[in-house]
This record gives sequence, structure tokens and C-alpha cells, in this order.
Amino acid sequence: MKSPLGNTLALWETRHTDLMHYIFGRQEILRGDDKEGDAEEDIMLEQVEQLDRDSFNISEMLNDSYADLDDLIQFLYELRAKPARTAEQQGVIDLVAKTHGQEWAERHAQLIIDQMESI
Repeated sequence: MKSPLGNTLALWETRHTDLMHYIFGRQEILRGDDKEGDAEEDIMLEQVEQLDRDSFNISEMLNDSYADLDDLIQFLYELRAKPARTAEQQGVIDLVAKTHGQEWAERHAQLIIDQMESI
């Protein structure tokens, strides 16, 4: 049987499925294949000390976390709604991709665009 906390998370994820897919897709492009990072994460999780749940107001902490996530999701929807790259920006990114590869260019696209706008 699922806990009420698990149900809340599942409902939240369902409400934001389209953006979650978009974010995870972008993360794959940006991170690439990071098996070493996954191993480090597993090691860190093994070292975490288990805390007494009764010492914390878990429900309040989760409610605060969901409120923060809702703020973040709103920001990401607004960010995603920004216009696509201009033809000039895409041309520069394509040029960079020819010398450094498409994956590298996509990972650094925002930095490239920011540099272009600062000139």
C-alpha cells in the first residue's frame, strides 16, 4: 500500500508530466552519460545517517518543499515559453557545433548566447 506522501508526489508529478519530460530530456543533453557521478551519488547515500522521524515535522517540511517546487515549476514554464533562438544565435551555435561537436554546443548554448548578447 502506498503512503499518503507517495500519493501526493505521484499527483504532483502527474500534474507536471510534460515539463518533467522536457527537463529530464534537457538534463540528458547537458549531463551526457555520467555513470561516474551516479556511483558517487550511491556512495554518498550509503554514508547518510538515518534520522529519527519523530524529531521532525515531516508533513510541514514536505508541504514547504511542494510549495517551493510549485514556484520552481512556474518559473520553468515561463522560461520554456521564451522565444526560440534567433537565426543569428542558431547560426553561431551551428558553427561552434562543427568545431566542437553538437553535444558540446548544446551544453554550452546558453553561455554562447549570453556572450553574444553582451557584445
